[in-house]
Amino acid sequence: SLFSSLSDFPVTSGNFIQTKTSPKLKRPLQSWGKFIFCEQGILWKTEKPFPSSTILTKSSFIKILPDGSKNVSDGSSNPVFESVAQTVSSIFSGSKESLETFFTISDFKSTQNQWILTLTPKDANIALAIQKIELSGEVKENSSANFQSLNSMEIFQKEGESTKYSLKDKSFRQELTDDEKKLFQ
Repeated sequence: SLFSSLSDFPVTSGNFIQTKTSPKLKRPLQSWGKFIFCEQGILWKTEKPFPSSTILTKSSFIKILPDGSKNVSDGSSNPVFESVAQTVSSIFSGSKESLETFFTISDFKSTQNQWILTLTPKDANIALAIQKIELSGEVKENSSANFQSLNSMEIFQKEGESTKYSLKDKSFRQELTDDEKKLFQ
């Protein structure tokens, strides 16, 4: 029910804090901005320390630089990109079966108000880049029922490096605005 609940709202948006840690760094690196999760993909619009936007769709990786220029990389023939794009899509489309193609779901813990689970890669291509992914969230009540909300996603890489996305001020809606739709094209 967790995965189907994550897909109850086709568009989730809000603010994020990204924290990168590495044994090679004296202190973690942080950035802030806005995010959108939707059927078309994910948008990370970094505002600080440097403005930029990164968009991941099912078939491409788009980088928008501060001057507005767009770099589009076709990932449809790259197996690692395809695996990662499919994984991200699976998390937010509610497709547990698709997610389990690439990951083992383990260490699921749930209380009345919170949940956490760990994804361990099955796919050798993903395992080259990702050791595991930890997802955590909360159970919220609305007028008709409870629904699940993702609060953080931490990606653990090899050699002790990790990237954590903390999601704040989330809003849930049925569709993208016209301007947002253009970003995913």
